[in-house]
Amino acid sequence: MHAKKFIDDVVASNASLLALYAQGRQGQTRLGALLDGLALAEAQRVQVLDLIKLAIDDATYQLVCGIEGSASLGDSQQDYTLLDEDGNTLTGALDVLLYDRLNTRSTVRRSALRRNAAPGSGPVPAPRRFPPAPPARPHRWLP
Repeated sequence: MHAKKFIDDVVASNASLLALYAQGRQGQTRLGALLDGLALAEAQRVQVLDLIKLAIDDATYQLVCGIEGSASLGDSQQDYTLLDEDGNTLTGALDVLLYDRLNTRSTVRRSALRRNAAPGSGPVPAPRRFPPAPPARPHRWLP
């Protein structure tokens, strides 16, 4: 497996999770059932699902940056090595690949939302752009 394939699989897994949430109770997820319980108008439901997607993407990006050592995981910041079952190293550019993939997809998603938005539902909010990966070792500020 190559790093790009790994990131493609991560993004596909996130999309699958979001699709389950979007099905409401039929997706057999707690979040989907709670979403149905809100009884939102369709335009509001789309906005909430977009926020859920953003949260999933943010969490995934933070985790991948933590694995790469460009962000901390909890109170620890270090480089990890991710290997596939054949012993190939996948880490080294995962955060950059995911950043590029998520930002490319968010532009496509926003265009689709704008086309499908209900009349009078207001403008479709711009998707959040992920910031560039933080420095490998951030400065610690003294009190």
